[in-house]
Amino acid sequence: MLFKYLIGRPCLLSLFCSPALAAPVDNLADEAALITRADRGSVKSNPKDASFDVTGWKDISEEDCYVMLCLKGGERTWQRIDTPGMNEVNYKESGAKAVPFRKDQVPKRHTGQINPNPGVKSETNSAEEFPWESMAQGGSGANLLPATRYQQNQQGNAIKTGFRRSEVNLGEWFRITFTGDLGPICQALQRDPPDTSICKNPEESLFGKKINLNNWVWYMAKVGGSLVYYHAAGDSKGKVGKRTIPIETPTLHSEGYKFVEGRSEVVKNGDLTPIISLDEDFEDGELTEADLEIIKP
Repeated sequence: MLFKYLIGRPCLLSLFCSPALAAPVDNLADEAALITRADRGSVKSNPKDASFDVTGWKDISEEDCYVMLCLKGGERTWQRIDTPGMNEVNYKESGAKAVPFRKDQVPKRHTGQINPNPGVKSETNSAEEFPWESMAQGGSGANLLPATRYQQNQQGNAIKTGFRRSEVNLGEWFRITFTGDLGPICQALQRDPPDTSICKNPEESLFGKKINLNNWVWYMAKVGGSLVYYHAAGDSKGKVGKRTIPIETPTLHSEGYKFVEGRSEVVKNGDLTPIISLDEDFEDGELTEADLEIIKP
């Protein structure tokens, strides 16, 4: 009788279907979301979102997007270095510290300059590294592309700002999103899914010259006592490159000559471009005939 009475009066059961009793389930969901947010950046599968404004370094951003899209399978998730000072180690180990795109180094390194015209905003004598030296994946094996010192300085400021605003701390994983006036390769990278069709013929005007990026990307390896720069893509992939642009090599009169190398992660707002000198123990020999025999594909 009591059962029929209760069934006939659903309102008496309202206590059992009260929203208040559902709260613990909602709380669990909220707690799970909080845990996910708190854990963000600790593993690659749960990276922080990081935005970087490409204003002032659009050409370099296209180089970075090219590496991510065409050489790294559209990978946009990376890890920041976990130890202060590792960027300097990566800078050396990548081969960027040997300034392979400086005019006096181009014949020796068998590289090239996209734009040889003198000037901080025109001459591509600086080495863009990707993965960046500020990434745990940077250093040995990083791809190197010619860039201007001016854009490198602009990029350095943007990277610092992006890490700070996105709250990406040392050792944390982050997913790159470039903002601003994006070029075609960055647009293709940030589509969902990434559009790799542009990689077949990545031609565009960078640093005032129309180029195919497949012909302008290298990586460094040590052979004997020399640093060897191999093409990382295109028809010459895996081969030592030959310069294609005539250059004039300046004479360096001073033994204490230092080259101002603009690069990311070392320039603060308002600071002058730092002066970088090569360490005396840095392997910096000319390629010998024996080396060339080893290198031959």
